[in-house]
Amino acid sequence: MYELSTQLSETVNQLKITEANLYAIESEKRRLELTSKEVESCDDNAVLYRSVGRMYLKRPKQQVIHELNQTVSKNTKEGQEYRQKLEQLSKRRDEVSNNIQEYRQKLEQLSKRRDEVSNNIQELVSSVKS
Repeated sequence: MYELSTQLSETVNQLKITEANLYAIESEKRRLELTSKEVESCDDNAVLYRSVGRMYLKRPKQQVIHELNQTVSKNTKEGQEYRQKLEQLSKRRDEVSNNIQEYRQKLEQLSKRRDEVSNNIQELVSSVKS
């Protein structure tokens, strides 16, 4: 039972981490899509800069758009992977929860059975004494 509860808490923690990662990826993806729209609306002759660490590099518009689109594609793929992982973790969490419930039910049944047997023994002892 202890192993199951440990497994459940680990799975829930992994779920939370995966959800946070998915949220971060989706937020970055939305930000990149908005940036891409803004860059596309710029003049073809506009001077654009790309942030690289602490410096900015001058880039042609098409290169900036290409880099943004590549990052959006990468984030889309990562988002799909995180969703699949979330689905797997949710299934595992549900399975472990069901196993815990089954064990609790079995323990309750065993406890009731033990009480019945104990009562039967007491009745037998009482009848033998009489």
